[in-house]
Amino acid sequence: DTDLATLFLESIILPTINGKPAMQNDTVLAELKKGDLYDMAKPIHQQATNVYQTKDGKWYHLHGSMNASATMGMVGVEEQDVTREEAIKIFSDKVAQYDAAYLEKTANEDLGQAGVTCLTPEEFLASEHGKIMANEPLWTMKPVPAPCSTWPVQKSDKLKPLEGIRVIDFSRVIAAPVISKILAVLGAQVIKVSNKNLPDVTATWIDLSTGKKDTNIDLKSDEGKNVFRRLVAGADVLIDGYRPGVLAKLGFNSASLRTINQKLVYVRENC
Repeated sequence: DTDLATLFLESIILPTINGKPAMQNDTVLAELKKGDLYDMAKPIHQQATNVYQTKDGKWYHLHGSMNASATMGMVGVEEQDVTREEAIKIFSDKVAQYDAAYLEKTANEDLGQAGVTCLTPEEFLASEHGKIMANEPLWTMKPVPAPCSTWPVQKSDKLKPLEGIRVIDFSRVIAAPVISKILAVLGAQVIKVSNKNLPDVTATWIDLSTGKKDTNIDLKSDEGKNVFRRLVAGADVLIDGYRPGVLAKLGFNSASLRTINQKLVYVRENC
């Protein structure tokens, strides 16, 4: 059903409260602002993520991530209060002063920011990145020896296929939270691990938190690590959507996770 598939891609803008868009609700906006630690709703920050034409006539996808300061500094945009249209004009003029290759190298290699030159499908497939990706599947599975576990008995008559399965959602932004949202719709009990000290794309919270429970855990603290261990011990699936190596640096690599829970299915999503 192409209509439903299209609506799914637009689902973050569809929630309503009392018949009005949720993003027009003052209570909701106040709650979402708590997670927008770097005020990414501000136009000059928001438009740091957009597509602009470069000095050499190419188009570059500038990306401010969840803290636009590094990207703004790269192209020489100062902090200011302007409208959305004015912000777009400011970034357009600044990006037009640089070649696409310079922006891509500086953003990715020097600043650790996202950002990429826009390519046609043919150009992408001919690039080093494209050649590697052409041989990569959409996903890979690595079998790990583990004891068998029985499928949980469904306790309701709703006949949802994942009833009784517990999923730990260690992720933020969009891609991985979508995975856990789908699992929740299919009946899984999803526990989202949040951290109030980390920024997020809060506009996605209403839709992508559907069907999930949420817990605030600081994995850099001993208390947080202990709570996380208990969650993992009682889970069937762990979804890890942070950058590669983040969870391992916090003391939870694949081997240690299986020490806590031998039957754990570890899903590593890398957007």
